[in-house]
Amino acid sequence: PKVIKSKNYPLENFEMFDNSTTLLRTTIDCKFQISNNNGKKWSNVKGIPDEIFEFKIDPNFSKYRAFAYVLDKSYFYMTVDLGKTWTKHKYTIPKELHNTSDEPLCTVSTHATNPKDMFLECQVRWRSTDEEIEKDRKNYEENRKTEDDDPLQEETGPFFSSMFNPKKSCETVILTSSDGGEHFLYAAPPYKVRDDEKIITSKLGSECEYARINNESTVDVEETTLVCMYQTYQ
Repeated sequence: PKVIKSKNYPLENFEMFDNSTTLLRTTIDCKFQISNNNGKKWSNVKGIPDEIFEFKIDPNFSKYRAFAYVLDKSYFYMTVDLGKTWTKHKYTIPKELHNTSDEPLCTVSTHATNPKDMFLECQVRWRSTDEEIEKDRKNYEENRKTEDDDPLQEETGPFFSSMFNPKKSCETVILTSSDGGEHFLYAAPPYKVRDDEKIITSKLGSECEYARINNESTVDVEETTLVCMYQTYQ
């Protein structure tokens, strides 16, 4: 086989489309580049004015589709023709889920067989007020009083208590699309924490996967069924 030598600096990620000579990479200075000859020559991707900090070739449709992500923006880019053209796909996260100036970071997961179905996993951040932090601390202390045994507190001591009082808390939220990323809808978890039970920094959020993870799956569910786990500390 022919071997091609190509310079690639540390921290520069590259991936190849399946059954293709086309590769994508990000450079150390955030340039997004493409090669159509197995890495022999590289050029900047056309049609994307933003700096790309991360990209991913879709593992389910690796012969033609990839996603490129931009920091601090509420959109991502997608190609369905091996990087020849790229389209911008916008999404909106409900404002009540985050109140920091930085935009949540979202990444795409796709259905194994239906290219129209996908979901975004977004890391949202919430800045707590001093009053909320104090209420959080009191709730935690009250919860400890009602428990005879708290092995986690014994293991971690004061360090664990301090984890419940950050200025910013994080949560993973899910947005779903059934039209190839043209529109995204917030998938609100069915579980709700009552106000009098809340420890504001305790939510970890949702983790989802499609029930059918590949073409061979025989699980008896609808094609687009999502299985999600919502995690929270109480």
